Amino acid sequence: MSKFGQPPLSDGTSPGKPKQIKFTDLIGQPTYRGPFTISVTVVMRADIFVLDYIQLPKTLLTNTSAALSQYRDNSVFQGIFQVQTVRHVGRFRQPDANSWVTVIEAVGDGSGR
Repeated sequence: MSKFGQPPLSDGTSPGKPKQIKFTDLIGQPTYRGPFTISVTVVMRADIFVLDYIQLPKTLLTNTSAALSQYRDNSVFQGIFQVQTVRHVGRFRQPDANSWVTVIEAVGDGSGR
């Protein structure tokens, strides 16, 4: 894991323990960006770095008309992803949640974990 002031280095042979992203940390749904690539907006987090692994919450969707209200409590994407970019957005004059976020772009790690 990289620390502030140190470039991230990894040969990918020993992935660390993925950092958990709770459903309540998500701002909106993760977005598909391209093959195996997603963009995730979460509350501002200083513990996620490039080349880290993140784990999105696991969900079980039930496809019934009575379950439609459950969809807003589940994430479209789930599993483990490797972080490619991290961007922090902070607007000190705006109190809403979208003004204090971390935007993460990540790719599926291919491990099937």
